[in-house]
Amino acid sequence: MADVIVCCVASLPSGCDIDDEMNSEALFRKNYELYEAAKRRGETEEVGPFALVSLLQIHLISGVSAPKDREANVRVMQSHLGPMFSETNVREMYDRLRKDAGIE
Repeated sequence: MADVIVCCVASLPSGCDIDDEMNSEALFRKNYELYEAAKRRGETEEVGPFALVSLLQIHLISGVSAPKDREANVRVMQSHLGPMFSETNVREMYDRLRKDAGIE
């Protein structure tokens, strides 16, 4: 799992600050896409690490950890996934992401 996190952080352009919202948003989208692709392919060993890194990016953007304000994190996720998903769908996706990351 550490290799995945290092890889994702290392992929930032030189001089970029990981806490910068644009970088966090881009990293969230990229890692969430990788998470979904791993799930589709049935690569269970890859699902957890990508789910965890996606959650980390959501928490960096919202500024709160999941147990403290689930709704703030769901709103962040919805804003970055776009209007094609309902609030209910995003809540379910967020809960599934937490479960796949091993955080319940």
